[in-house]
Amino acid sequence: MKIPGTLAATIAAALLLGGCQSAGTVPAASAGTPGTPDPARAVSTMAEKASIAHRMALDAAGSVRSDAARPFVFQAEGFPRLWCDGSTAELGEAAVRALLMDPGQAPAVRRTGTEDAYRALMDGEADVILASDPAASIWDEKEARGFEWEMAPVAVDALAFVADPDAPVDGLTAEQIRGIFSGAIDDWQEVGGGPGTIAVSLPEEGSGRRTALEDLVMDGAPLGAGLMETADDPIGPHEGVGIGCALYRDVAGRTDLMILAVDGVRPTAASVRDGTYPFLGNWYVLTAAGRSADDPARALYTWSLGPDGQALAALTGFVPAVPADEGGAA
Repeated sequence: MKIPGTLAATIAAALLLGGCQSAGTVPAASAGTPGTPDPARAVSTMAEKASIAHRMALDAAGSVRSDAARPFVFQAEGFPRLWCDGSTAELGEAAVRALLMDPGQAPAVRRTGTEDAYRALMDGEADVILASDPAASIWDEKEARGFEWEMAPVAVDALAFVADPDAPVDGLTAEQIRGIFSGAIDDWQEVGGGPGTIAVSLPEEGSGRRTALEDLVMDGAPLGAGLMETADDPIGPHEGVGIGCALYRDVAGRTDLMILAVDGVRPTAASVRDGTYPFLGNWYVLTAAGRSADDPARALYTWSLGPDGQALAALTGFVPAVPADEGGAA
């Protein structure tokens, strides 16, 4: 078999063939769409993903460094300081390993909260960040500082709503979800199920999930007062039957949660890709404005939006934000 000449082509081939026999298993084609790789079924650990990505980078006709279309050579020394929020850390770590010949020399990616990542960029502590939509307070702070950044969508994912497996319904309308998370609806009987308390878990304040919930779902309605916040798991300890929200890529395949349909559409890789699921959010790559083309931070920003960076987005479970016909991953 001839090895494709770019990381994007190599990853696409590996996904289609179910390749890589060690350090994890690349996902097979989606059962729902024959021949179509399902990024939600990516290998299970960050280390496996990063290892696969690095081998693909080296196997691809001399790696990304010899690709005539991408002449920039990334070195461990002077590699951009990369900060990622919790949603994008896997993508950031995989990118660092894929771009450096010796992954053992890869600088650490800083994992942090979404707001902290944006502030690190404005404070000059980070050269590049990967993060979800900033809260309104970050936009206000940016304007007050007079800071300018370059910002582009690098990946897409769904905000999924999940419930305990014994929930009395398997789907809700967007309006019902707003009612539940505003506190106006607190019993499953009000949304078509049997009687029982709805135990709501909110993402912690300042997180990307919290911003996505407020911006994509609530439509200006305030979140309910006194609802429990949870930092990691979408549903915290509770009485009654719980409901919460999470990125689809973080809950796909979990058997301890029920992923709910919204307005009749369940989040899947296909419904995220074709835009039929209603609550879709962008995840962004940013760097300070005004950097020259040969600045490593600017080069990393550009690379993440090209076919190789977009192929890594797919490998780590996101849907690429840049269509193939615009230079993204096929």
